[in-house]
Amino acid sequence: MATGLFALLSGAVPVRAQVSFGRAEKCVDDWLFRLGDDTTARMPAFDDSGWRRLTLPHDWS
Repeated sequence: MATGLFALLSGAVPVRAQVSFGRAEKCVDDWLFRLGDDTTARMPAFDDSGWRRLTLPHDWS
């Protein structure tokens, strides 16, 4: 009987869950995407004219 009462009352205790999605960043315009890795992409003179422009939010389809 006591075990059943404990199980009933322990389920009635409110549980507060903290959800964290990592670091928040402000998304601005001018996001570009290209599948793959290019080591020259970090250069200031890199030509990204062939990259795809993304609008956020984006569903990756």
